[in-house]
Amino acid sequence: MPIATLTISIAAIWILMRGTGNLSDFFTGIIIAILIILFLWKSYEHKKKLIRRNEKKEKNILRLVYTLRFVLSFLWELIIANIQVMIIVIRPNLSIQPGIFAFKTRCKSPLGITSLANSITLTPGTLSIDVSDESKIIYVHTLDSKDLKEMKIRIQKRLEDPIVGAFE
Repeated sequence: MPIATLTISIAAIWILMRGTGNLSDFFTGIIIAILIILFLWKSYEHKKKLIRRNEKKEKNILRLVYTLRFVLSFLWELIIANIQVMIIVIRPNLSIQPGIFAFKTRCKSPLGITSLANSITLTPGTLSIDVSDESKIIYVHTLDSKDLKEMKIRIQKRLEDPIVGAFE
């Protein structure tokens, strides 16, 4: 509620409580309203600061959880990708289809985009080739492009989601 409206409302309540409608009661009501607002304003500002501080703590805890989730997810993807590449190297008669696909990212900050692109590159079997000029698409080379839909889902769920939570 705007301060002027609040002041007039409190003054009107004062006049109604006094039971008279003269000008001196109105100005007295205005002065009382201003004093009440000034007194409560400090409490209100203090409460807003506490709320902001708590929100910041909660946000930092969430970022920490997402960062931990990202690290664990990335390590898991690293292990799985190493095993897949090892199988391809050991059994060269497997039919693989190398290819390039575009991954549309939800990351907006340079840190988020860089982290995602580097995570993709560090995972064996995939390589981030380029990022579009608008920084919305990461072009990825993959050792086996048979199931691109599943690969995009894995990148999104295991790498991008935790990065968005941690860095965005």
